[in-house]
Amino acid sequence: MYNIGIDIGGSKIAVGIVDESGNIVYKDQIHNDSKISSEREIKNILKEIKNVILSYNLDYSDINSIGVSFPGKVSKEGIEIAPNISMTNINLAKRLSRYIQIPIYVENDGNCAAVAEYVHGCLQGTKDSICVTLGTGFGGGIIIDGKLYTGANGGAAEFGHQVIIMDGRECGCGRHGCLEAYAPTGAWVNRIKEQLEENKSSKIYELIKGDIDKVNAKTIFKAIDAGDEFAIGSLKEHLRYVAIGIINLFQIFEPEVIAIGGGISGAKEKFLNPLLDEIDKQMKKCIFGLDGTKIKLAELGNDAGIIGAAELYRFK
Repeated sequence: MYNIGIDIGGSKIAVGIVDESGNIVYKDQIHNDSKISSEREIKNILKEIKNVILSYNLDYSDINSIGVSFPGKVSKEGIEIAPNISMTNINLAKRLSRYIQIPIYVENDGNCAAVAEYVHGCLQGTKDSICVTLGTGFGGGIIIDGKLYTGANGGAAEFGHQVIIMDGRECGCGRHGCLEAYAPTGAWVNRIKEQLEENKSSKIYELIKGDIDKVNAKTIFKAIDAGDEFAIGSLKEHLRYVAIGIINLFQIFEPEVIAIGGGISGAKEKFLNPLLDEIDKQMKKCIFGLDGTKIKLAELGNDAGIIGAAELYRFK
């Protein structure tokens, strides 16, 4: 039997067929248009599900379950809330079930990443673990006693909305000083964009040829490799914020492993090792140690959404 994983993003929807070993045996994607109605988007998803099943020469009877990784909050009642896509304030599982008689599960994308790493990635073998996803936000998922923890109404693991600086930067949630306004990769890139006008001698400015919109993590790391002091200093500042978030999670949950996923986490030498150094630096002044908690890079990369969604049936 196979499971289907659907990864809904801001601009695309990826649909994959996953075998029992967690391998994506077939994958395709379609454009996600935030301007069209939710009903039309649902029809597009149904069409794509049928497409991948037929393309891999399967039948609906070969599919054990369908899981959906959703970029927003998913309540216990199955109501999804995401301001940036058309499919919001609906029960997506129920709507899809009108047309497909296969078990369908929907979860927040951070939770799906945690499920993927727990079943097939770097969190295998743990009972209590956390997956942090760094990108435009600072999210993730929590595994407690081998079970996905989603809170009383499905909104747990919004790690980025812990306030770390009173009256600090405004966050997209409406509050000020949230970790999400400082620690995500996107927040780091935005700070550099703000500071570049006063740092035109930076290698970053040369790499982007003066076009601020071209600043991204890749150009920043290129400048770091070239020994650019401004870029190196910005990374140190960024890692301080990430370390604060990681340490807070440890002190609240004390997990066996904290996995860090997201595009930036792919660089062990440039990201993980300096982050571990920063965590050690901050913890030296604390009477509490990390007590054996390991911090690892997530292993499944961009496939975590599809794989985690496909494995949701194990946790339902």
